[in-house]
Amino acid sequence: MTPSTPSRGTNSEEVNVTPLRKNLSPKHLKDKVASKAENSTGNGYSEGDICSGSNILKNLVSLATACGEAPIGLSSQAIFLRDHMSIPPSQSLLDQVESIDESIDENVIQIPDKCEIDLEGIQVPIVEVVFPRLGSKMTSGHIKWEHIVKHEKVTKGQKILVAKNEDKSVYLDIESEIDGYLAAKMVTENKLVAVDSVLGILVEKEEHIVPVESHIFLQIAKFEEAERIRLEEERQRLEQERLEEEKKRAEEEEKRKQEIERKAEVQRKLNDVINESQHLLNDMKVEEEKQAEVTSQEQKLDISENEIEIFINEKSEDNPDETLEVEKENDGNDNENTNAPAQAVHGDDETLETGKENGSNDCVKIDASTQAVHEDDKILQQSPEECSKSGEQQSPPESAENTEKHITESDMSVEKTWKALKADSKSVFIKLIMEGYSLTNEQCEGNFCESQALLSNNNICYCVVCGGTGSGADGAYINVTQKSIHVPKDSPRPEEVAKLIGERALSGWRMVDKCSRCPNGQRMQKGDVTQCIVCLQ
Repeated sequence: MTPSTPSRGTNSEEVNVTPLRKNLSPKHLKDKVASKAENSTGNGYSEGDICSGSNILKNLVSLATACGEAPIGLSSQAIFLRDHMSIPPSQSLLDQVESIDESIDENVIQIPDKCEIDLEGIQVPIVEVVFPRLGSKMTSGHIKWEHIVKHEKVTKGQKILVAKNEDKSVYLDIESEIDGYLAAKMVTENKLVAVDSVLGILVEKEEHIVPVESHIFLQIAKFEEAERIRLEEERQRLEQERLEEEKKRAEEEEKRKQEIERKAEVQRKLNDVINESQHLLNDMKVEEEKQAEVTSQEQKLDISENEIEIFINEKSEDNPDETLEVEKENDGNDNENTNAPAQAVHGDDETLETGKENGSNDCVKIDASTQAVHEDDKILQQSPEECSKSGEQQSPPESAENTEKHITESDMSVEKTWKALKADSKSVFIKLIMEGYSLTNEQCEGNFCESQALLSNNNICYCVVCGGTGSGADGAYINVTQKSIHVPKDSPRPEEVAKLIGERALSGWRMVDKCSRCPNGQRMQKGDVTQCIVCLQ
């Protein structure tokens, strides 16, 4: 191996430096040949002649080095053209000569990158062609093989390849150390390799070539198999990661959908709560409207009672004798309507108002009855002693004749009582609905109720007109003559009744209605107890 440097500089670290011949690089030769071709006109040669034909190109491949040692960087074919052709070759021939080296790479074993060949397992003697380490300035270089194909026989000292550093300031010839054969080329043309790298393998005998190549190919196959397995594992890993990523995305998508559904469910429940609240508000408004209507009706009734009371006070001064007769008539009505509902309590007031509209005769009776009620209120305001004195002065004697007359007059006022019950049924209906009664599809069978719809509470039907269960045989329809009217032998006189009323009023009792069993009885209530002050029923 003989190191050399180009003429453009010397290297003190290198030895046996031989200057190159001037202007013999491929570029200079190409430029020189091109200039000769331009200056040579009319010489009779063309690209089809022997100087530029395919015969010369074919011979260039098989020719040995004819000019001794070739300059660094110039192939033997270029030297042959330079020394043996006086006529400049054509441009196409020069381009083909420069591309001849590309076919030499086909003889190089294609070792994959990162594949390290272990040569210790080769069973035949070999000689490694190594990139030598000559100094610190040349740690790597580009390789250029001489025109030697694989399996070609070489001699000791024959130049095999040339190595040059990256900036092409130092060239190094690498020669064969034995007589033998080039078993394998380990690097390709112009490849940048580091020092101490194995560039080729030499063997002494031709039959040793096959084991060397087999060993190298086996290691390459193992490396490729391992690389294939690695790539397959890498592919599987990537595939697994992709599947996991897809699974993760699917889970996130599922969570997102569940979150959306949860939010939708929460929104739906919230809407239900809002709707229920709205319905509740609407019900409260309806309830308030009903309550306002009931209050308005009660106010109207209070106003009517006040007007009637004023009217009665005016009439009572003119006709004081009719009060007792009307009171007896009203007592008869109360005895006839024993099972009438609570709304019939105000039936007398409605009857008074109806009588006022029907004629002057009825108005007189209504005024007298109301005056009697007014007198009872005055009695309540008196002390027991005053009640006793007034009773002794004003009460007429009771007799069987007066009682019989009272019952007869009560029968005559049945029609007026039904009118009063019908007039008061609307307000009673509203009150019962407010108290929790429900409307049914059934109707009362009584003749005077005119198919009034029944209300229900605790599975018990109720008619707001007659106060019965809707059969037409109870409530206000019970015949007065069929009742057992309890008339005590020692029935108290009106002044005594007034005294009893006054005593109970001082104890916290309040008047409710007339007793259906006693002609002069008055029912009073204290707390949850209601009884007649005469018969105590």
